[in-house]
Amino acid sequence: MHVTLVGMGNIGSHASGFLARMPNVDRMTLIDRDVYSEANGTAQAMRRGDAGKPKVIVQARRLRELRPDIKIIAIHDDVENVPAGRLATDLLAAAVDTRIARQYLGQMCWGLGVPWIDSGVNAGGGLVSVSTYLPGGENACIECDWADRHYETLEAAYPCAPDLPVARTNAPASLGGLAGALLAIECGKVLTGIRDQSLAGRQLVYDTLWHKQHIVSKRRNPGCRFGHRMLPVATALVVFHGAPLAEIFAMTELKDVRVSVVGARGFAVSAYCSNCDKTYRDLWKVVRRPRCPRCKQALTITGFDMATELTRGDLPAAILRRPLSKLGLLSGDVLVLRGAGAEECVRLGAVDD
Repeated sequence: MHVTLVGMGNIGSHASGFLARMPNVDRMTLIDRDVYSEANGTAQAMRRGDAGKPKVIVQARRLRELRPDIKIIAIHDDVENVPAGRLATDLLAAAVDTRIARQYLGQMCWGLGVPWIDSGVNAGGGLVSVSTYLPGGENACIECDWADRHYETLEAAYPCAPDLPVARTNAPASLGGLAGALLAIECGKVLTGIRDQSLAGRQLVYDTLWHKQHIVSKRRNPGCRFGHRMLPVATALVVFHGAPLAEIFAMTELKDVRVSVVGARGFAVSAYCSNCDKTYRDLWKVVRRPRCPRCKQALTITGFDMATELTRGDLPAAILRRPLSKLGLLSGDVLVLRGAGAEECVRLGAVDD
């Protein structure tokens, strides 16, 4: 089975080893944008010589030493930049530090129909939490119990802004290790189908100071801001790098089709580099982390310079002839084709490309 683990910090660095030791897990995808620092050595599963190295590379090496037969895919990037198709695995385990990352994972997993398990720690209160979400039916999503204050405190990220710093939890290794173990145990239940004993639709909060545990039920909220829409099953597009955008429009019988990319902010029509004082026009590229081709500085993209969807009639002929790879699309990206009250999905290339 294929498990995705997002976050290689205090929880994730410990959980990765537990997950890799599961005999029914033969493939893991690791996602994290950070590198290890010397300060991480007090709480995270790393060696002294790992400081300065990407966390996913360090953990991938460690897991291959534990299990030479396991296939590890290490992605050193923000999870928001990872093509949605690469998240469509048997299970996703989250060990992230921000609410906005949890929101993103919750929406992606729900749309893709991927079960996912969230974990967290509160160092000051000595608390460990684990929640399991099963997309579909009348099940609750992570946002079903969010109030207005939760949305008001979401960390905002913009295409033209630098990477936001992540607040340190300052949790000891013992707390992260416990959270990682509970996360792995819950993953084992979901993977083996023991869902009646799992935390499906519930949250476990364990108080290590008083050795008490609390189980909280999660119910579908009719007023939830998230629409709980699941995407149609995506089919694979055989031709990827050389395929022109026009082929995407031609492969569907939908009328007045509009194309968007699952998980992406949209397409950048133009962008500006303040360092070079240059504007790049007619880009029509997927917004991930755009940088100037000259100086490599982050490009500024305003809302007026973005298109959330592409419509054939609004595009120049030259853009329709442009290969998908030149539009910033990657293998594993999932495209949604909407038109005439219906929609289809297409996944580009093979996930392992």
